[in-house]
Amino acid sequence: MNFEQAMAAVEVELEFPADPKDFHNRRTRALFEQTGLFEQLREVPTVVVTGSAGKASTAHYLAECAAELFRLTGLKREVGLGTKPPLLETLDGNRERYQLVSGQGKRWIEQGEFTDLVEKLPPLPDGLAPYDLRYWLLGRWFVERRVGLAIVEANIGFRFDPASVFPKPVAQLLTPIGLDHISLLLPEGAPAEVLALGQRAGPTWHKACCPTSELVVSGLQSADVATVVENYNPGLRLAGRDFRSTVLSQSVEGSRVRIELDTASLETDLQTIGRHQAENAAQAAACLWELWKRGTFEAAEEQVLNAIQTGLSRTTIPGRMEKLTDNPPVLLNAATGILKIDGMMHSLEAILPAERSLWVCMSVLDRLVEEEIPEWLDVSLRRLLSSPVILGFTATAPGEDLDTSQLAAWAEERAPKEVQVLSSDQSLSALRSAREKAGLVVLLGQSQSELRRHFKT
Repeated sequence: MNFEQAMAAVEVELEFPADPKDFHNRRTRALFEQTGLFEQLREVPTVVVTGSAGKASTAHYLAECAAELFRLTGLKREVGLGTKPPLLETLDGNRERYQLVSGQGKRWIEQGEFTDLVEKLPPLPDGLAPYDLRYWLLGRWFVERRVGLAIVEANIGFRFDPASVFPKPVAQLLTPIGLDHISLLLPEGAPAEVLALGQRAGPTWHKACCPTSELVVSGLQSADVATVVENYNPGLRLAGRDFRSTVLSQSVEGSRVRIELDTASLETDLQTIGRHQAENAAQAAACLWELWKRGTFEAAEEQVLNAIQTGLSRTTIPGRMEKLTDNPPVLLNAATGILKIDGMMHSLEAILPAERSLWVCMSVLDRLVEEEIPEWLDVSLRRLLSSPVILGFTATAPGEDLDTSQLAAWAEERAPKEVQVLSSDQSLSALRSAREKAGLVVLLGQSQSELRRHFKT
């Protein structure tokens, strides 16, 4: 069967399971064990990535650093990277979930490789979900390629997620925890100290209180979440305590950052923009550093630091303030979570000089119109909307509906000036015009990949 047929066979369960016995990881483990994949994966050094904000970005940084270390030490191995980009971010669909990274660059899985993997699938058990299938294909690919390091991004949570099945990871990356999927990630069975976190209790319980590795490298967390994370992860390396990052300068071209580890520090240029990306880069650097200290990789200290510096500097991340063109600069940011939007807002505030025009393609802010947003994000939005830039809001993508009057009222209530809002059928021509006139064009939201073909150079 081909991939489409295989997926069709398992698209019977699109809702999150209600009964713990039906959760994805139990079925995934059974599939891994029945096919011998579970034992084979014990020989593959694996890092699992959990959390809320910055998972894919942190995974990309780590992949590039590890690939560069392999190149410097003469280890002829690739890094296997299994991230979970929303399919609307990308133009090639499912294949972009499976990548190989080497010192020569990244590549997606070839269609022929994908077909060969699917043909090796065993008879599919009842109740198998799409996530189970994707993770089996990913694990099988890692084994066949004999990767030097596998990096796996969790899907929803971690406690019951298929990513938790990968045996004995050498490290777990825990990115900042937010409020995503709180209706699914309920804190059932959590102790009082976790329940005291309120809305973040469920996400924290499912992502931070169930480690499968002795080494957990955590990004910045709020103080109360950090306390819980420390209690459940004895081998913890925590951002702000054990490692940190400082943004020295940034522009539409990227950022200059300093990264401080426990006994070393370095400066490097990132192609990415924003304080949050510097923090993601530092987390990836700390992970590689700790793995080297624990003997996972054989290398000299100088090689590790050089690998971190070079790997971080060449990392590009699709859909995360991704630069599509140079003149004028056009950035694509396909993210909708509150923490991710906050990171994007700080990035824009940092790179927008006075009197510069900004054209915002509207899907992210459109989603916020009907939501109750935190006060700190509202303050950030007001600062941007009130800044000395020309604001033009368009629909999320060609063909999508947008209540322009509601959006205009929402924006103008926060900005002491008239805001131009266009309907969806005007958006594409407006963006083309904006590209010619504006100093900076920013496309926001997951569906903006549909527009990237008009800008990508």
